[in-house]
Amino acid sequence: LAQRVAGGDSADEIAVRQLIEEAKSYDPMFPAGTDAGGRPIAKDAAKALAVYNKAVLRDPKNGVAQLALGHAQSRAAATLASTDPTRANNVLKDAVEHLLNATKIDGRNPFTWTELGRCHGRLGDHVLARDAFQIAIDIDNNYVAALFGMAVAQLNLGDLPAARAAALKAQQGGDTRAPDLLANIDQAIASQKSKANPTK
Repeated sequence: LAQRVAGGDSADEIAVRQLIEEAKSYDPMFPAGTDAGGRPIAKDAAKALAVYNKAVLRDPKNGVAQLALGHAQSRAAATLASTDPTRANNVLKDAVEHLLNATKIDGRNPFTWTELGRCHGRLGDHVLARDAFQIAIDIDNNYVAALFGMAVAQLNLGDLPAARAAALKAQQGGDTRAPDLLANIDQAIASQKSKANPTK
């Protein structure tokens, strides 16, 4: 067992926390930081990813480290999607693995489930995406990102009424992407009705 240190945290917990803070200093998603000499630290997504990975290797049972790595991999995959789709998919599959690990450690974080749903959706598995978004919504039924994701998943699965209900709730929650999604869903519903009533 890791030796307990001040404050009741283990050496592993402290090391992981320090590694995550180091990774965030390189991660373009977070505000710019400075090194010990006060010099600005250049943003470098690949370096951030490598340090998040070190945190997971240091303690695979640390849910924050698993989430941080999975989320960083998800963003890296999005960047790669247009230039190297095969590699992007592989990185996305790794992200799913780490996000799943995070949900097993802490199953009550709606952000983790939402990120997992997004990754499943981008891999084309809209059933798993819908299920992950549903868990996020069950935890927090006003979690706007999960509601928007649910609307997209239901649209892809062809359940237009469910897609519309989720998109409407996302719009009411302030998601700026929801009005465009609602318009697409309404268009699909109108198209479905016109096919069902060709004489009208």
